[in-house]
Amino acid sequence: LEVAVHADIDDEGQTVEVERPEIGTQASDGADGDKEVAAGPEAVVVDAVAYEGLVPGREYVLTGSLMLKSTGEPLLDVDGKPVTTSKAFTPTASSGTVEVEFRFDSSLIAGEELVAFEALSEQGVELAVHADIEDAGQTVEVVAPSIATTARDGLDGDKAVTADPGAKVVDTVSLTGLAPGREYEVHGILMDADTGLPAVPADSEVADEELTAAVEAIAQAMGLGEQGDGTVDRKALADALAEHKATLAEMAVAKRAVTPEGTSTAVELEYPIDASGLAGMTTVCLAVLVADDTVVASELDLGCADQQCGVVAPAIGTELTDATDGDHEALDSATAVLVDTVAYRDLIPGKEYVLQGVLMDKSTGKPLLVADREVTASATFVPNAPDGVAEVEFSFDARGLKGRELVAFETLSKDGLEVAVHADIDDEAQTVTVTDVPGMPGQSLAKTGDATAAATLIAFLAVLAGGLGAWAARRRTASDPDDPADE
Repeated sequence: LEVAVHADIDDEGQTVEVERPEIGTQASDGADGDKEVAAGPEAVVVDAVAYEGLVPGREYVLTGSLMLKSTGEPLLDVDGKPVTTSKAFTPTASSGTVEVEFRFDSSLIAGEELVAFEALSEQGVELAVHADIEDAGQTVEVVAPSIATTARDGLDGDKAVTADPGAKVVDTVSLTGLAPGREYEVHGILMDADTGLPAVPADSEVADEELTAAVEAIAQAMGLGEQGDGTVDRKALADALAEHKATLAEMAVAKRAVTPEGTSTAVELEYPIDASGLAGMTTVCLAVLVADDTVVASELDLGCADQQCGVVAPAIGTELTDATDGDHEALDSATAVLVDTVAYRDLIPGKEYVLQGVLMDKSTGKPLLVADREVTASATFVPNAPDGVAEVEFSFDARGLKGRELVAFETLSKDGLEVAVHADIDDEAQTVTVTDVPGMPGQSLAKTGDATAAATLIAFLAVLAGGLGAWAARRRTASDPDDPADE
């Protein structure tokens, strides 16, 4: 017989709640934990699955698949099968997180977004699903490697390369979207931006047609160009290099192998070149990135300013003054001293240069003769910057030269080779008149480093070149590289 009943549907004391299992996922790149996966043969996506409502001590299974967001269909592997993974685990608490890894080849899906779908089951019974194609947390993007280059003068780091046999262009190649641990090669070449041909020394006897043929053969072997698919044919490349070996010896080319530890890195390519006859040329560095015999990124823009440097010829300008008072008149004394202040531009810091000067008689246009000997002087110096000033001092017997106008001609050389000349017989700045009337006391020409020298330098450099920025507009046929006045 029933003697008592307790049946209150709203009695909290009588009530227990059966917690339904739930899951949520957060997908990321297995290489560095961000939301971008590098295109490559061994991509890894890690899906961190947060769960709730599980029974500790029981075994559960997570089954995941990667979906192409663009189509809503599963991502297929090289065998045409969906990219899936599964992981069994036994939780120690009702809630927690477990990681599931997807390993696959992402080489051919750069630009695609992938979404990780997950299903939770126990003993073959599905308990929870997280499959939202629009969920940003479940999504990663496959990114292609990218390449960017920044060229500079290898000697002082600016954008002006001195026209010198020992010139060097250094190209810093920045790489992103890499697969850590994957082996890459960076190939580069120095080009003439104006002609679109490889930069070669001015005295090279290689014809433009041969340069074109060599570049086309190499590009074709590397799968570049309109008909190329980016696949490097190693045999064809070796054949092209062998066939055009002599031509390649004239070019400035470089190659670096790199195995990045992270998804981005930077390498430097160096291009030594004899630029002694290339003043006015605009060089440009082109580069391609190769992995597994495939060109995966390239920077081939001839017009990119970051990739360019200008080749500039050293130039000098001079001002000749009386050492006594800094003016342009000298007494006809037995111990006359004239100082020629030479402003220079675009030299190579740390290299030794020699200035050789001679005094000219303006009335005859020939060297001044004192006791049947030319009046000459020289100075050796090592610049610590591309632009600056140096002094050459002429000491001679000026008696009997009253009324003569003397003009200083200067020649700048490096390693025995002439690199710049300033020889204008009508240049007033280069001219001093010999007189027997002492001039008014004036301020002596200041030495390098004080305010007067700085003002003189600025004036000289303005006359010489109008600034380093002018190189970008130069063309090889536009000026005589040996005449600073044309620059």
